[in-house]
Amino acid sequence: MSSRVRVAASQSESAGDARRRSVGKRTVIVLAALGTFAPLSTDMYLAGFPELAQGFGTSVGEVQLSLSLFLLGLAIGQLFYGPVIDGWGRKLPLVSGVAFFAAISLSIVFAPNIETFLVLRFLQAVGGCAGMVVGRAIISDLYDKQEAATLLSSVMAIQALAPIVAPVIGGYVTATAGWHSIFALLAGIGFVCLLAVILTIPESLPSSARQRESLSQTLTNYGQLLANRSFLLPAIVGGLSFAVGFAFVSGSSFIYMTLYGVSAEVYGWLFALNAVGIIVGAILNGAMLRRINSRCATTISLATCLAAASVLFLFGSDMPLVLLMGLFFMCSLTLPITGANTVALALAASGNHRGGGSAIVGVMQFVCAGLAATAVGLFNDGSMTAVTGTMLAGALISLMVWSFAKRGLTSKGDD
Repeated sequence: MSSRVRVAASQSESAGDARRRSVGKRTVIVLAALGTFAPLSTDMYLAGFPELAQGFGTSVGEVQLSLSLFLLGLAIGQLFYGPVIDGWGRKLPLVSGVAFFAAISLSIVFAPNIETFLVLRFLQAVGGCAGMVVGRAIISDLYDKQEAATLLSSVMAIQALAPIVAPVIGGYVTATAGWHSIFALLAGIGFVCLLAVILTIPESLPSSARQRESLSQTLTNYGQLLANRSFLLPAIVGGLSFAVGFAFVSGSSFIYMTLYGVSAEVYGWLFALNAVGIIVGAILNGAMLRRINSRCATTISLATCLAAASVLFLFGSDMPLVLLMGLFFMCSLTLPITGANTVALALAASGNHRGGGSAIVGVMQFVCAGLAATAVGLFNDGSMTAVTGTMLAGALISLMVWSFAKRGLTSKGDD
C-alpha cells in the first residue's frame, strides 16, 4: 500500500471515528423520541373519537378513517424519504420532516371539517415518519452491524414507553381540555424535538457519498434492493416479527377483557406488561451482542418466539391467565431482538442506498403488521385462535425465511 493510500485511509477512518463519537446518549434519546411520533399520534387521540365525531358532525367510523390514512402516510412517507436522504444527506431532510410534523400538528387544531382533518392527518404522518427512516440510516452509517443492532435495541427500548403512556396522557388531556389539545401537545413535542435535532443530531453522510438520482433511477435502486437476497430476507424477517407483535396488539383486548373478563383498568396494566417485555428484550439484546454475533442472537430469538407461539396456539384456551401472560411476555421480549438485528443486517447489505433500504424496511414492517391485524379480524371465531394462529404463522414463516437468509449471510462470511 502506498503512503498516499495509507494517509487517505487513515483520514477516512479518523473522520468515521469522529462521527461515531458524535453519537452519544443524548443523540440516541433524540432519535428514539422521533420514533415515538407514530405511536403518540395514533394512541393519544383514540379517547377523543366520540368528541371528534360530534364536533365535525360525522360518524365515529369516518373519524376512524383518519387512523388508516395516518398509517398510509407513514408507508408512503418512508418511500419518499429514502432517496431524499441518500441524495441530500441525513440532517436537512430530518429537520424539514420534523418541522413539517410540528406545523401540521398545530394546523390540525384549527381543522374546520372532517375532510380537512383527514388530509392533515395524512400529511402529519408524512412528516412524522422522517425520524423513523433517518434514525435507522444514521445509526447504520456510523456503526457496523453488531454495534448498530445494539444501538437500535436502545432506541426500541425507549420507544416502547410510548404505547404505555400515550393512552393515559391522551385520555387525561381529552377529558380536561378536549381533542384539540391533543394535537397542540403533539405540535409542542414536535417543536421541542426539532430544537433537539438541530442541536444534537450529526450529519452522518458526507457530501462525497451522496447520490442525487432521477425518479427512474430511484425506482431502479429500490428494485435492486428488493432483488438483493442479503437485504430482502432479513428485512422480511424483521417485518414478520412486527406481524407477531401486531397480532397480539389487535386481539389483546378481546382475549383479556372478553375471554378472561378483566376490567378495562386491569387490561391497561396487562398490555403495559408486554411493552415492558419489549424493553427487557432490548436490554437483553445488548447483553447478548457482547458475547455472540447478531446472526446467533436472531436465531435464538426466533426459536424462542416460535416455541412460545406454539404453546399459545396449542394450549392457550385452557391456560390460567398468569401462564398466558407469561407466554405473551416471552413473545414480546423477542421482538426487539429480532427487529434490531435484522434491520442492522439489512441496512448493512444496502450499500450506498441506506436511505432507500431504511424506507423499504419500514414499509415492510407496516405491511406485515397490517396483514397480521387483518388476519386476526377475518378469522376471529370467538376464541383466541385467530390471534395465536397468526402469531404462530408469523413466527414459523420468519424462522423459515431466516434459515435461507442465514445460509446466504454465512456463505459471505458475515459476522
